[in-house]
Amino acid sequence: MQKTSTDMYTEAITSQLPKGRSRVMTIPDSAVCLTCGKFNTDDPDFIRLTAGSPFKFHDRSSVACSCAQDNAERAKAEERRFRDSNLPNVISPHTFTDWDHDTEGTAEMFEAASQFANGEGPTVLVLCGGVGAGKSYMLEAIGRFCFDLPRTTVRYETSKSLLDNLQSTFDRDNPSTFQNLMDWYQSRSVLLLDDVGAETSTEWRVSQLTDMIEHRLQYGKRLGITTNLDRGEMIDRLGDRIGSRLFATNPRVPVSLVVTTARDYRR
Repeated sequence: MQKTSTDMYTEAITSQLPKGRSRVMTIPDSAVCLTCGKFNTDDPDFIRLTAGSPFKFHDRSSVACSCAQDNAERAKAEERRFRDSNLPNVISPHTFTDWDHDTEGTAEMFEAASQFANGEGPTVLVLCGGVGAGKSYMLEAIGRFCFDLPRTTVRYETSKSLLDNLQSTFDRDNPSTFQNLMDWYQSRSVLLLDDVGAETSTEWRVSQLTDMIEHRLQYGKRLGITTNLDRGEMIDRLGDRIGSRLFATNPRVPVSLVVTTARDYRR
């Protein structure tokens, strides 16, 4: 016969009484958690009926419900995960579902973005094209799709913002803060960098961006990039190492490059 919640509590408090003595009480259903069958120890009836019990509060772990606390902790973790994702357009989010498929010249980009979001194909996706072609929209749609996947961490950021964040923590005499931030970025399941090449380029910034891209290529971590630059412009702005990787034509390099011909859809 399966024990009831009341049986659990009776056994627990009986173990606290002198040998040979017992105590029987009935706890109302309103004080029982419907999820786990244990007691809501903050319930007024539970507090009233157990007042003065030798079964002290800190001894109630075996019968006390922790669902509310667990749910609160999960909610906080989910809020933190969303905050860390840095996804834009919270009020009017950009998703695959809401994309206008009648936008001319975007079919290949949409297909590549969808495959990348589903973990299919190369681990690095580069969306290249003019201003207003929908590249940033697709990058956000990827982020929102991946965010809903279990055990997936996402970070969306402009290339300029990411490099600004890294540079603000850089200190040759105390490199740990910078390295911790770099490691945090690299630990994201999906890293999305918008508008690569639009940032101010210095040797240091190009070096950090190069290291980040090469790390994700080497370890098979997903990286989504948008840029308005073509291969020649990318090499001129950010150097041959970045240009040759993001515009790779070698099938052994895990990069999917989509050059969209779409015009500015916002006009």
